[in-house]
Amino acid sequence: MITPSYTHPEFQPEETAIRLSSKAAERRDHERIEVRARATAHAHGIFQTVLIRNVSRGGVMLDTAFGLAVGDTVILRTINGHAYPGRVAWSVSPYTGISFDDPIESDDPLFSPRHRVSA
Repeated sequence: MITPSYTHPEFQPEETAIRLSSKAAERRDHERIEVRARATAHAHGIFQTVLIRNVSRGGVMLDTAFGLAVGDTVILRTINGHAYPGRVAWSVSPYTGISFDDPIESDDPLFSPRHRVSA
């Protein structure tokens, strides 16, 4: 079995995800805020722990989410029990963009200062 290697100088997953995220930003309706929050993602009958890297009213970018493809239905659940249903909008391992089914409110706990990354 061949194990994929990401050491090729032209392929850097984080840079690729950032470029995709930047292109998507041109189409976004909501401001993104950089955060660090743990959650579980439920898709295909399987739960996995993920890290939310950024959030907007319309969705999130996840780190360490695997086995998800564009269009997959996902339910994110944060440690405080809030559930966020959505769909996979894009995926470049290990990053995945989730678009919420319904925009969240600007005072949602995901926007809490305790999750924000200091600039």
